[in-house]
Amino acid sequence: MSRATAGQMARSAPPKRKLPMVEMMIGMLSESLSMSAEWRREKAEEFPHDANRNLEAAAELDRLAAEALKAVGSSLDRRFSQAFERVEEDCLCWTEQESQLIREVGFHWSGDINDFINTLISRCCDQLEVREVAQ
Repeated sequence: MSRATAGQMARSAPPKRKLPMVEMMIGMLSESLSMSAEWRREKAEEFPHDANRNLEAAAELDRLAAEALKAVGSSLDRRFSQAFERVEEDCLCWTEQESQLIREVGFHWSGDINDFINTLISRCCDQLEVREVAQ
């Protein structure tokens, strides 16, 4: 039986996982969704004439926040990681699109966490393509 060289072992080793970064990002997304839900509840109190819409949006944001945490370890978090790698050099694009989409939840946008992340990825990639063409 021959001994494997360090190079052979490195080539046969499983790839390093980037999951901790993804877990952190999904956790931050969940926190952003929760904070926005709280803000919507405050707006419901501040503007009673529009309380129903704000409370419905808050409930949807809370649901998305909980679903986001359950997505860790799924195929969705791998897609999230791959998409973020593509837009990593333009992190501002990601945060702008995430913020915009969160503002739309319950008013102009509805769906589950899969839809949310897919929409976010699509918008970021679209925006990057526009920027690349413009350069």
